[in-house]
Amino acid sequence: MTTSRIKLVLGVVVIAGAAVLIFVQYQIQQKLRAENDSLRQQMARLQSHSPDTAAGNSNPAANEDMNELLRLRGEVSALRSQTNQIARLQQQNQQLQTSLTNATQARQQSAAQADDQRAQERAFGLLQINTAKVSVLDLMMYAQDHNDTIPTNFDFPQASNYFGNEGYNTNLSAFEITYRGALSNIANPASAIVVRSAQPWMSNGKWAKAYGFADGHAEVHSDPTGNFDEFEQQHVAVLKNQ
Repeated sequence: MTTSRIKLVLGVVVIAGAAVLIFVQYQIQQKLRAENDSLRQQMARLQSHSPDTAAGNSNPAANEDMNELLRLRGEVSALRSQTNQIARLQQQNQQLQTSLTNATQARQQSAAQADDQRAQERAFGLLQINTAKVSVLDLMMYAQDHNDTIPTNFDFPQASNYFGNEGYNTNLSAFEITYRGALSNIANPASAIVVRSAQPWMSNGKWAKAYGFADGHAEVHSDPTGNFDEFEQQHVAVLKNQ
């Protein structure tokens, strides 16, 4: 059952319960009015009796009226107790409605926070792979202009004209160059890592790092334990002159 259907069912139950309580209270009020009217009529009859008759306990009719009055008073007391119970039930119902509202709001807030967290993770992942892609292409352009070699780091003095000036949203400070030497000497450019994220980040419950390869493509690799040693060892550059 979806969340919207659960909310709908709970809403119907709460509304139905409130309607039943209102209907019961209405019936009790009607009965109380009828009993009060009956009490007034009984009292009027008692007051209309002569003093001699009202004062004597030997009159069966007077005794019967008094007993009926006492019985009606007992019923009124019982009805008032039921009315108080209805008030307590209404209070409990209101408390349940408040709890339901709070639980729904908390669930919605938690879901919104989870969605926001996932959105932030996706945005950061896109930033990382974009940086890996842009930086490895910049390294290739730098190598073309510098005897096929790449700088040791992104802060290399002669490399400042190649990195960070493209207008792209990148974070080179979070990346490092892993290869030293000539790009043309790499025998496996499609699987050789040249740049990588210095530190992993959490994405969809797993750790992730972005990599740029010698052929110019980039990719993100995930690992639940955060151990990237095996993957990186499998993607070390193989040199042609070895």
